[in-house]
Amino acid sequence: MTICTKSLHDSLANINKERIIRELEVRFQSEREKNEIQILKGLNELQKRNIQLLYVSLSGSLIILVLVFILLSYKTKGLRRQKELYHSEKRFRKQEAEIREKEQLLLEGQLEAKKRELASKALEMLRINESIGDVIVKLKIFIEDNSDNDKLSRSIRNIVSGLEAQLRNNSWAEFEKVFNNIHVGFYKRILSIYPELTSSELKIAVLLKLNLNTKEIAAITFKSEAAIKTTRYRLRRKLGIKNDQSLIPYLMQLD
Repeated sequence: MTICTKSLHDSLANINKERIIRELEVRFQSEREKNEIQILKGLNELQKRNIQLLYVSLSGSLIILVLVFILLSYKTKGLRRQKELYHSEKRFRKQEAEIREKEQLLLEGQLEAKKRELASKALEMLRINESIGDVIVKLKIFIEDNSDNDKLSRSIRNIVSGLEAQLRNNSWAEFEKVFNNIHVGFYKRILSIYPELTSSELKIAVLLKLNLNTKEIAAITFKSEAAIKTTRYRLRRKLGIKNDQSLIPYLMQLD
């Protein structure tokens, strides 16, 4: 009886152990399944987040690419525009240079024409004065030959004086006007060096600037060569030109 009871007791104990073990296994299996489900949910969430991040990254990259494309497009247009402006400016500068060259040639042509006109005026004055000079010499000879006729002599002397004065004034005024158009700053420059030059000295300075010799100047101004030489000496002294310096080159560079 005792043995049977013990055996029964052992059997019940084994049954309880097996039941407990099965319950533990079921519980463990259930817990493991729950953990696996949680892990799968976590992985799923992580995968969703990764996909979202991928979408965001792709969207950001696409936006950056679009912005880079737009910037490159603007830059390309800007460079093209800059290149067009450069070529336009280059053409403009070339046209401007051509215009300046044409204007320079035109000015040089006008200057040469004025110089020729001035030279022509000087030669004309020279010829007129030489002709009038010959007439005056003849008139003076006529006066000497008719010195006993005071009335006639006085009349001819008055005519000679009038001719000389009118010739000097009218011819020089016209000549000086042309000269000032060509050598605009000459009078101002020479008077700034020595402001007390006389009108006679200024006239001689102007004619010397044209590289005329003493004889030609004497014929134009209707003065003797000795008087011209004296005026040249005074000019040299007043302008402070040394003896080893030439007066004409000095005057020619003043403008």
